[in-house]
Amino acid sequence: MSARRSGAPAYAVEIANSYEEVAARWEAMRRAGAALAFQSETWLSAWYAHVAPGERATPLLATIVDRQSGRDVAALPLARRVINGVGHIEFADSGLTDYNAPILGAPDDAIDGRALSYALRVALPAADTLRLRKMPELIGASRNPLASASGARASRLHGNILEAPDAWDDWHFGLERTFRKEIERSLRVFERRGGIFRRVLDGDDAKRVFAELKRLQRELEITFIHVTHSQDEAMAMADLMVVMEDGVIRQSGAPREVFERPVNPFIARFIGGHNVLPGPGGPIAIRADRCRLGFAGDGPHVSGRVSVVEYQGTMVRVGVTTDPGDEVSALVPDELFHRQPVVPGDPATLVWSEHDVHRMS
Repeated sequence: MSARRSGAPAYAVEIANSYEEVAARWEAMRRAGAALAFQSETWLSAWYAHVAPGERATPLLATIVDRQSGRDVAALPLARRVINGVGHIEFADSGLTDYNAPILGAPDDAIDGRALSYALRVALPAADTLRLRKMPELIGASRNPLASASGARASRLHGNILEAPDAWDDWHFGLERTFRKEIERSLRVFERRGGIFRRVLDGDDAKRVFAELKRLQRELEITFIHVTHSQDEAMAMADLMVVMEDGVIRQSGAPREVFERPVNPFIARFIGGHNVLPGPGGPIAIRADRCRLGFAGDGPHVSGRVSVVEYQGTMVRVGVTTDPGDEVSALVPDELFHRQPVVPGDPATLVWSEHDVHRMS
């Protein structure tokens, strides 16, 4: 291992120049102690392999060892960059992450933050600045021993007060403007990496990205909050799905539970795939894929005229405007539809089974 030791009496600091040299030791610390998502093996190995060369950054992977016990107590993924002739040592970040922090391999009360900071400064190579930016106060449930160190700066996403205007319109306008600028800035940062990052431009590519996000979520064992207006995205990604209306949570649960048992007509219409009709005891919802074209004597039904026919590959959606004026639809398997096709304007009766009816409040 190409590393050198130095430091204050309490700690020795080993500086390695490639992630492979420290991967096993750092993974052991993650398992025994605490680390955040941007200190995972998946992220750091990719950053040092692909981002660091493009940034002309020299990897500095610092492992802090307790001199008395010989145990690894912390690790810092750092790099040295020269910007406009000024040498900076900072986290392996380059503007890509939301926060940075050390990996902790020991309980936080066993780490002397001041002694650790001093040992680190002694061990690191010469630089004009040591910038420990976007640091949270907590790493999991453990205190960050470097949060109060000289040169440290808190993360904007952790422990800061969120201020919002009193008026909804003012907040919404500012939100859109801020997000638009932030998205543009993020795209510029990512695209400077020479093709390492790319935009998702089609549905199939998006599905692959969602599958990878789910894999990472399981691997890292962290909570993702995914905000979307796409019902398909929500049901594909979520373990717990929350549906809001006018800033109020109307229903939460597993995707299947929300889809099959919407609590009110708004949820049923918003999630999609349901026909909402008046019932004897209140509104009812029937899934469109549980409806079929038939006759009045076949069971519960509504009658009207075909308003639209949409071919969707394996299914055909037949929209019907009922005699009272409600809009309903049936998803009919392609093969069945073409045995007895209909066209807009034809009379039609939508039929379903009583056990497919879901009664709502």
